[in-house]
Amino acid sequence: MAETKEEVQDRVDAVKFLGSSRGRFIVSQALYHGIKALEAVEGVHKEESNIEDMKYIRDKVFDGEMYDFIFSGELDHQAKDYFKQKAQ
Repeated sequence: MAETKEEVQDRVDAVKFLGSSRGRFIVSQALYHGIKALEAVEGVHKEESNIEDMKYIRDKVFDGEMYDFIFSGELDHQAKDYFKQKAQ
């Protein structure tokens, strides 16, 4: 079934949102928590390739290291130094 004009426009708007600062933040947050949840799984049900793919996306598309500081709650001196370096 073909998409309606409204459905196409919704998809376009969602892709634009994904490219925004807020959209990138939201997806980075989802990746952070998703990776943590999948890493907690033990045994044969642990999806190693999914974890690695998510880390790859986090690190190559988003600034994974920066978002790890934000979402882990470890905004300390190390994080402040990191942000200073990124700003230069």
